[in-house]
Amino acid sequence: MVVQFTKWVDCVPLPSQTAEVTATVAVDEFFVRFGCPLEIFTDQGRNFESKLFTAGCDLLEIHKAPTTPYCPSANGQVERYNRTLMDVVRCYIDKAQDCWDEHLAQIAGAFRSAVNRNSRFTANKLMLCREVNTPASLMYRSPLQEGPADMET
Repeated sequence: MVVQFTKWVDCVPLPSQTAEVTATVAVDEFFVRFGCPLEIFTDQGRNFESKLFTAGCDLLEIHKAPTTPYCPSANGQVERYNRTLMDVVRCYIDKAQDCWDEHLAQIAGAFRSAVNRNSRFTANKLMLCREVNTPASLMYRSPLQEGPADMET
């Protein structure tokens, strides 16, 4: 899932792509945290075109806009993140191919901490109005970021 304006990415491994699983994950993993979006863009997969998913969007007053069939560039932002995600997963898991799904949250966190070259902000900053502490930011703080506990008296 990608928020178009903020570039916020959520990656959730799914046991299947049924309408029930897809709708449950969208509600439980995203909508309960950030609220229901006004509009959602989806491909024309069976899970998104199902009566269940459509009824859920109607109930939550979400305008569901499908992308053009057989045209991945119609939702290019998601397709780009998917390609990058697959490249990162391939590099990250190396030989441990049976546990790739255990690392998706950390990978998504790295995506959200990266500065977007167009907006010049991280997704964290735009979505949460603040940066989050990452292991790298805690280890390599600049002198301006050091708090009172870090300064010598």
